[in-house]
Amino acid sequence: MTRFIATIICLRFISPVLSQEIRNDAPCNDWYVMPVFYNNVISDSTEVKYWENYWYYRSGDSSKLFPDTLKIELSMFPSSDIAFYPEKFKNCFYDFKVEMQLKYGYHDDSYYVVNPKLTEPLTLYHKEIFLKEIYEEVEENVKTKNSVGISICPVGIPMKEILNKLNISLEDGPWDFENRGRPYALNQIIINTYFIDKEGNTKCRLEFTFPVNGSYDNPDGGKWEY
Repeated sequence: MTRFIATIICLRFISPVLSQEIRNDAPCNDWYVMPVFYNNVISDSTEVKYWENYWYYRSGDSSKLFPDTLKIELSMFPSSDIAFYPEKFKNCFYDFKVEMQLKYGYHDDSYYVVNPKLTEPLTLYHKEIFLKEIYEEVEENVKTKNSVGISICPVGIPMKEILNKLNISLEDGPWDFENRGRPYALNQIIINTYFIDKEGNTKCRLEFTFPVNGSYDNPDGGKWEY
C-alpha cells in the first residue's frame, strides 16, 4: 500500500509545475483520493487488481474471485507543488463526500459495456474536512512513518449480497434461467469524490474506475455473453 502511494507521489514530484496560479476553488488539482480494494480483509496478500470470475481460464486462486465483503481503503495525499503555496489553505473547509457505483451489463467486457446500468450511489465517506489539518497530518506521517498520505477509511461492502440482488452472475455455479432470467455481468466499480463548498456547490469531482476483468489487453479477461 505504502509503495503504491509513494510511486504515485514520486511521479508527481518529477512532473513540471504547470501553473503558478493559486487555485483555492479547485482542490482536485492539488489533492488525490485513491481507492485500494481488498478481498474480505485488508492485507498485502488480499489486495485486488482484478477478479477472475468471468475469465476463460482461472488461476485457481480463490482470492482472485469476488469476495463476500469488499474492503475499500481510501488514501488521500497532496500534489508536490502544494507546499510552495500556503495560501491554498485559506478557508479550505469542504464537505468531503466519496461515493461508489457499480456499472454492469449483458457482456463481461470491462471496457465495452452492453446496455450499461449504474447502481444508485452508495456513500463510502462523508465528512467536513479542513485541508490544512490534513496536510499537517500528511507531513507528520512522512516524518514518523515514512508514509505519504493518510487513510480516511476503510469501509466494508457486502459485495456478493449486492451482486445477487442486482441479478449479476458470480459464475460460481449453474444459473437459474427459469426463475432469474438473463444474467448481468459486473463490468466496473466507479468511485466518485466530491469537494463541496459551504454553499453546497460542488467545486470539483474526482472519478476512479476499476475494471473488473483487469487490463485492456489481457487475453484471459472475458468468458461469456448472453
